[in-house]
Amino acid sequence: MVGAAAGTALGALVWIAAQSLAPNDMLTWGWRLVFLSSIFVTIAALVIRRKLDESPVFEEIKQARTEPRHPCGKLPNTARPTSCASS
Repeated sequence: MVGAAAGTALGALVWIAAQSLAPNDMLTWGWRLVFLSSIFVTIAALVIRRKLDESPVFEEIKQARTEPRHPCGKLPNTARPTSCASS
């Protein structure tokens, strides 16, 4: 729950900062700040994802996998052509 509280607090701070901009500044360049701030969230998510280990159950399923790695690659070889005309 700390993540949700931190996100709410951070959102409130960003809202206060956005409201302190002059209306003309917000329309010309201020709106870009929200998109630029997403870089920090993206980097944090990538770092967290890289440091997490997969669950043992997922690793077992991954080891026992028998289907092809890219099933769409087999599609042109096995798919039957279909037609829009009814027979």
